[in-house]
Amino acid sequence: MSDIAYNLLNDVQRPINEHLDEFSKRILFFLRVLFLFVMLLYPFSGSIIQIIWKELVPFDSQMSIYSPLEWIFLRFKVSFLFAGALYFPLLLYESFKFMESGLYSHERIFLIKVVPCSLILFVCGTAIAYCLIIPHALQYFIFTSDELASSQISCQKTFSAITNLIFGFGFTFQLPLLIFFSIKMGLVELEWLRKSRFFMYTFLGSLTFFISPDPTFMSQLILSMLFVILFEASLLLFKIFQF
Repeated sequence: MSDIAYNLLNDVQRPINEHLDEFSKRILFFLRVLFLFVMLLYPFSGSIIQIIWKELVPFDSQMSIYSPLEWIFLRFKVSFLFAGALYFPLLLYESFKFMESGLYSHERIFLIKVVPCSLILFVCGTAIAYCLIIPHALQYFIFTSDELASSQISCQKTFSAITNLIFGFGFTFQLPLLIFFSIKMGLVELEWLRKSRFFMYTFLGSLTFFISPDPTFMSQLILSMLFVILFEASLLLFKIFQF
């Protein structure tokens, strides 16, 4: 029996209000659990901020606040980000269960294969940004400013910059999946990408100057090498996952 025929035989028509009721219940459950995680993490948020600051910011730089509520808002932001990271697997599960009844079996298999790959790539991107790019960038810019003026670094703005870079690198590492879907949808051909490696390397290398501006060119060099690895990984990914 074909996949479509199987779904038609097992399909159950449900009123729209039932779908909306299920959706609202899952949203409320998500918000409650997320709020609980935020409240549980908030007492430890100050220690988390200090640990991150010591690892990423040069040791002689002191945190500064420029408004009475800046520290409180930063602690809530850090608590929310870590709570979201802890809850994200459960969010994916809740989303999948909500969509499961409307998916064909090959679509379920597709999600089961693609979502873990996307998460792994995102984690790799954030780890590289956290361990390699951000410490180098902060050390350079703070060292340069110290030559002319003493550093008074806003903790909230510093963590906003760190967050933007981490998420930016995480989404950048979705490049293999982006190329993979472009091939599957017929936008580009695999053989063309293989024959146009020099063009793609040049194009991806030029993007690094917009993603990670660094006068020392160290960040661009690291990111360019990572882009090359990601490009080759995307070609390999297309060979492994054939749907």
